Amino acid sequence: MTPDEARRFHDESLVFLAYTVTPVRLTRQGASLRHMAEWLDGPRVDLPKLKQGGVDAVFLSVGSESLLVEAVSNAIWATQPPQKRLMRPVWSGPAAVKRILWGIDALHEMMAANSDVIELALCAADVERIVAKGKIAGIIHVTRGDIDDDLAMLRTYWRNGVRGMQIAYDDGRPGWVDACSYPPVAHGLTDFGRDVIREMNRLGMLIDLAHASDAAYAAVLGVSSQPVISSHSGSRALCNVWRNLTDDTLRALAAHRSPVGAFFGSGYLDERYWAQPAAHIFREQAYRRQAALAAQTWDDPMDLALALRSPAPSDEPPPPLPQTSPMSVLLDHMDHSVQLMGEDYVCLGSDFGGIDSDGVTGLDEPSKLPNLTAALLERGYTSETVRKILGTNLLRLFREVVGS
Repeated sequence: MTPDEARRFHDESLVFLAYTVTPVRLTRQGASLRHMAEWLDGPRVDLPKLKQGGVDAVFLSVGSESLLVEAVSNAIWATQPPQKRLMRPVWSGPAAVKRILWGIDALHEMMAANSDVIELALCAADVERIVAKGKIAGIIHVTRGDIDDDLAMLRTYWRNGVRGMQIAYDDGRPGWVDACSYPPVAHGLTDFGRDVIREMNRLGMLIDLAHASDAAYAAVLGVSSQPVISSHSGSRALCNVWRNLTDDTLRALAAHRSPVGAFFGSGYLDERYWAQPAAHIFREQAYRRQAALAAQTWDDPMDLALALRSPAPSDEPPPPLPQTSPMSVLLDHMDHSVQLMGEDYVCLGSDFGGIDSDGVTGLDEPSKLPNLTAALLERGYTSETVRKILGTNLLRLFREVVGS
C-alpha cells in the first residue's frame, strides 16, 4: 500500500486502545480532566490527539499516586533490569477509594463537557453506536484494585461506569494479588482475591492483569470463568524485564481466550534502552526528586499527591532524554505474540500517558497511531489481521465479558 492508502485503511478500521493513563489535574476539591479537550505539549493523551490518530474507542484509566523511593538490593521475585526500587502508595484504605472516585467523577465531567467528541460506553453496543456517530467511545478503567477490601466498593465502581480494572500494581497494593515488581504476599491470589475475580465475572467487569506476577496470572486464569486481558505487556523472551510475559503465560492467556495488548514503551521492549547513560540519568533524577518528597513529613496524602503532580523546580536542569527504540522492536514483540497466541489474541494496549517520552520512535502519542498501521502492513500482515489487532479483537472481548 502507498502511504495514502495505508492512512485511508487506518481511518476506515476500528481503532480501539486497551489502556491509556488519563492526565489528571488534582485539587483539594477532587480531580479534573478538562484540559483533555485541548492539544497540550505535556500530557500524551487528549481528545485532539486521539481524534488525529483515528482512535475510535479507548479505555481511560484513573488511579492514585505512588512513590518510587526504596532501593532494592536483591529483587529475587522480579527479573532485572530495570526494576531496582520499590514503590509505596500515597493513599490507603477509604482515602484510596475516594481518590479513585474523584478520577471517575472527572472522567464523567470531561465526557459530559465534550459530548460532541466523546461519549461514555458501558457495553459493546454503546461502542458501536458511538463510533457510528463519528465520536470516541470512552470506557472507564481503574488502575490498581483499590477497593478497601470491600466488594461493595467494587460494585460502586461498576455502578459509576467502570468496565475494566487492572487489579495489581507495582506498589504492592492491593494485598490480595501479587504484583510482578513487589515481594509476593498473596501467593498469587488470596481467598478474598478469588472472591474479587468471581464478582468481577458476575458484574461483567474486564479483569486486567497487567503488572501482575506470574503466579497471579496463573491463579486468576484458574478462577475466572471469563476471558481476561493483559492490557499493556511485552514478551519476556525478547526483553527480560519484570513487566513482560513469559511464553508460558502468553500461551495460557490464549487458551483462556484472553488477549494481550501491545505495550509501546521502549524501556520494556528493548534492554538496550536502559543501557544508555542518558536513561540512567533520567531515571535517577526522577528517583532523587521523589525520594526528597518522601523524606518530608506529610500529614495529609493530598499534600504529597499535589507535590508529586507539580512540575519539577525551574532551577533543576532537565535530564537528557534517552534515544528511543525503533518501531521495529515493537513489531518484533507483536510478531512473537501472534506466533504464540494466534492473530485473535493480540490488540493495542499502548500505555499512552504512562510511557511519556520513552515511546518507540514514531509512536509516542495517539496522533501517530497511523504509523503503526502502515508498519504492520509493510511487515506483511494481511488487512484482515491488521483490522483484528487494531480493534476488532478487543471489541469481541468487550462484548463477551461486558455484554452487548
